[in-house]
Amino acid sequence: LIIASRTKIYAYDLRRKTYRQWYDAQGARVRGLCPADSLSLLWLATGKGLVKLSASPSGLSYIYLPQSGNRFVNSIIADSSRNIWMSDGSNTIWRRTSSGSIQIFRLPGKNTICHSLSTDGERILAATAAGIYQFEDGRFSKIRLRGGALNMNAQKALYDDQDKLWVLTLEAIRVFDVSNMTEIAGFIQNKADFWKINKINDIANTIATAVEE
Repeated sequence: LIIASRTKIYAYDLRRKTYRQWYDAQGARVRGLCPADSLSLLWLATGKGLVKLSASPSGLSYIYLPQSGNRFVNSIIADSSRNIWMSDGSNTIWRRTSSGSIQIFRLPGKNTICHSLSTDGERILAATAAGIYQFEDGRFSKIRLRGGALNMNAQKALYDDQDKLWVLTLEAIRVFDVSNMTEIAGFIQNKADFWKINKINDIANTIATAVEE
C-alpha cells in the first residue's frame, strides 16, 4: 500500500501493519504519483521535477526532462502502453516511453497553461486554462465543445465508460455527451453556495473529492 502526503511517500506493509518512509520531498510538494508495473517502482511529479523511486538501496533518481531540467512537474499519468506523460504547467507535454526515450509535444499557444493530464488508458487529455486538448495523430488538438464551453478554464477533464466527458472548473463540474460534445444540462447539481465554501481540485471515476488547500 502506498500512502502519499503533500511532501512524503510511505510504503505500508499490510501483513506486518508497519510502514516506512519511502521519499521526502524536503519542502517541495508531491503533486502526483504514478505506479509502474510493480509496486517496487513509482513515478512522482514533484516540485523538484520527475522522480523515480524503486525498492533498491540506490532507489531515488531525478529524471532530466529535455528543455526543462528538473523544474517542477504538476501532473503525471501512464497510458496502456506504459508511456509516462507529464506536464509542468506550461504548454509543454513530455512523453517518456517504456524504453526510456523522451518526446516533447506542445499545446497550441505558447502561453497555454496545462493544469492536468488524464487518460482512460488510450485517450490522453490535457485540461488547460484555454479549453481541453486531446492527443491525436501525434499532436494535441482542442476538443470542440459546444455551448460556449470551447475556451473554458478546465482544471481537470476525464472520460468515463459511458461516453461522457467530465470537466472540473473553478465554479462547477460540467458533463458532456461525447457523441456531439454538447453539455448535458442538469446532470450535476452545481449549487453556488457549495462552490463558495468548498474548493475541489480533482475528480476521478466520476466522483468529486473536496481537498483542503
